[in-house]
Amino acid sequence: IAAILPLRPIKTAASFSGFLAGSIFIVSFILFPEFHNQQNPIFYYRAMGFVNHNLMFIGSFLLMIRYRFMKLDIAWIVGWIVFVVAYSEVMIYGFHIVDSIEVITKIVDGSILFKLFPGITLVWYVYLVYYLSCVCVLAFFIWLTYRLNLMFQK
Repeated sequence: IAAILPLRPIKTAASFSGFLAGSIFIVSFILFPEFHNQQNPIFYYRAMGFVNHNLMFIGSFLLMIRYRFMKLDIAWIVGWIVFVVAYSEVMIYGFHIVDSIEVITKIVDGSILFKLFPGITLVWYVYLVYYLSCVCVLAFFIWLTYRLNLMFQK
């Protein structure tokens, strides 16, 4: 939808989102394949997740190549992140729909650490490091999205 709407800031947020989702999926698929096998034991769903995330990744590059992003668009990216988090929380805790967005909620509440590192004890300083790491990863991806866009626009 963002690719066809004539609003450039939405294209920036969509490019960031696809780049983030595709990159993290690819890296996590390489580093933690058992996590993906546990999340989606049926091959079809794993394959669709793989195809969908790779399409988002490629689509993000197509948007980066086609449109010049502005620094002001960071507000749209932050707004998009807030919307996705709120949406997934409402879907899971409000409507009990967990089919495709459960991972986002596990990332938000930190419970994904139990899946990735069995036996970990979550105390306050682990949460502090975890959330600071999440903010740093998001900031890095925002920076990288803009750097790649600048490189492609040259």
